[in-house]
Amino acid sequence: MLVKRNYKFFQVCLNSFMVLMIIVLLKVLFDSTEEQGKSALQNEPQKPGKIKEEMKARLKREEETEYDEEDAKPVVKPQSNKVVAKPKQPEPTKAPEKPVVVVTEPPAKPIEKITQEKPKEVATTSKPLSKREEEILRKQKVLNETGKSMEGLDQYDPKLVQFTRDAILISPEPATPNDTTSKLLTDMNKEPSAQQIATQIIHHLKKRKNGFIVECGAWDGVSLSNSIGLEIFYNWTSLLIEAAPSGLRNILKVRNRAWIAPACLSTKPVANMAQFQDNSYAGKIQGPAGNSTDKSMVNVLCIPFMTFMQALNRTSVDYFSLDVEGNEMDILPLIDFHKIKIDVMTIENQFQKGRLEKMLEIMHKNNFTLHTATHIDFIFINNRVTLP
Repeated sequence: MLVKRNYKFFQVCLNSFMVLMIIVLLKVLFDSTEEQGKSALQNEPQKPGKIKEEMKARLKREEETEYDEEDAKPVVKPQSNKVVAKPKQPEPTKAPEKPVVVVTEPPAKPIEKITQEKPKEVATTSKPLSKREEEILRKQKVLNETGKSMEGLDQYDPKLVQFTRDAILISPEPATPNDTTSKLLTDMNKEPSAQQIATQIIHHLKKRKNGFIVECGAWDGVSLSNSIGLEIFYNWTSLLIEAAPSGLRNILKVRNRAWIAPACLSTKPVANMAQFQDNSYAGKIQGPAGNSTDKSMVNVLCIPFMTFMQALNRTSVDYFSLDVEGNEMDILPLIDFHKIKIDVMTIENQFQKGRLEKMLEIMHKNNFTLHTATHIDFIFINNRVTLP
């Protein structure tokens, strides 16, 4: 019985202790929660809306408050929309400034003048023209300005002879180590057939040196040339007559030892303007000068053969090559064989009916004999020449 009563007492104490512990734990938990809430409230950032309201209120208070400059006390401004302007303070008087001396510089050189002077600088540094190039430019200018005025002058007219000497004939340059001889030899080796006629001529003339040749129809000065071999190997002087602009450009480059005439031989005993067809090596006179839509046609001044001889002061020709694509029989009768001595002539073979008979008649009359007839040329040799 006593044990049972003690057990109940012990149970009651245990339950009371449990209740007390629960109360203590709840109180501790409540206190910690309260502390966390306070710290959270203290650390919580202010909301943007609240900050804006506080800033507006602060700015409003500053606008309504004005400080007196003397005792630095705030003065409340009256409620009004008008803006009170502060009185302007008098500006301090400035000392008179010293006069400034302005130094004027000379005006800069205009850009236009500088650009105009640039070509002069280039001209001084560019390669100077050779004497022959200067001569070509000078004579081309004279020919263009006064060439047409020579039309109709007789082949012996001193005015025409002087004009031919001054405006047409381009003199050779003296031989130099840098001349075009090596290039010419190379070009000749490419076309050995071009030297067949020259080989026969030099054979008939017993390898004559320092001779003079007239080649009319010189084309480009190299291709099918009858004069180039004699000029290089036997020191002959050449007169190359060619009216085709395309051929003349090459002649002026490579035949610096020759006389050059950028004209055609006249088919009349007077100077005349003619229409010339620039057709490669087959260029020829097509008729009187005129306007043509054909781009290969050019108007050129034609000079008689005897005028050229007088302009060069020649009374003899060792070899005359006449190749003018069909006009040979118009030129041949105009040669005065009594005034000019010709040893050998080659005349192009055109295989025209009656052409050879007329040619033989003129040549026999002037003491020439037909020595060789090839598929290209007839070779005539003067009877006074002693053959090897």
